[in-house]
Formats: sequence, structure tokens, C-alpha cells
Amino acid sequence: MTNVTLRRFVQFVAYIAILLILASMTVGVIFPKTAEVCKIISSVLGLVVTAMVAFSYAKSKRSVIFMILLIIALIAIVALYFV
Repeated sequence: MTNVTLRRFVQFVAYIAILLILASMTVGVIFPKTAEVCKIISSVLGLVVTAMVAFSYAKSKRSVIFMILLIIALIAIVALYFV
């Protein structure tokens, strides 16, 4: 993918993520018992979009160290999320 196409894709995913976060929060308000599930969905969507943008930045730097640091950070975030 070219940088323009990747950027448009990330923007589209961010837009969809915002709409899904709104939907999950709305469901959480209507059905309070599902609020915890909605928080988890919102957190995961936010992390995915942020990771995609970070990947785009690391790829633009064309340095292996940026990619290695990103991978280590994402693995640590996922591991700590489930602790």
C-alpha cells in the first residue's frame, strides 16, 4: 500500500471505531449490566486504532528499531491488559 492509501485506510478505521465506541456506550447506557463489556470494547478499539497509527509512523521512519520498539510495546500492553 502506498502511504496515501494506508493513511486513508487508517482514517476510515478510526471513523468506524468512533462510531462503534458510540454504539457500545449507548448500549451501556440503555442496558447498565453490559457497561463493563462496552468499556472493554471501547478500550480494545482505541488500542487497535492507536496501534495502526503507530505502525504507520514506525513504517515511515524506515528504521528497524522503531518497529522493534513498537512490537515490544504492543506485546507489553496486551500482556498487561489481561493481568
